Amino acid sequence: RQWGFSDASDYYRQCSSKFFLSKIKQTCHLIFAADDPFIDYRSVLEQTLSPKVKLFLSPYGGHMGFWGWAGKEHRYHWLDAYLLNAVIANT
Repeated sequence: RQWGFSDASDYYRQCSSKFFLSKIKQTCHLIFAADDPFIDYRSVLEQTLSPKVKLFLSPYGGHMGFWGWAGKEHRYHWLDAYLLNAVIANT
């Protein structure tokens, strides 16, 4: 009931980014893990997406698991490499 919301459902009705996905005007990459225990990727599939929204679903990654190392020999994070490759592919 903090910040003027009646409950968690009221908060998400008013503040969820899913209500803005159809209005995005710049290229935006949404990355989901199918095994995320907190965020169900299927919720975004129910939304109308702007053509600028690029959706990526990884079978693994958990919640914030994309920050993990791609490997010590590579010395970079998985998410950094994905975003770099996505930008290069769209130029």
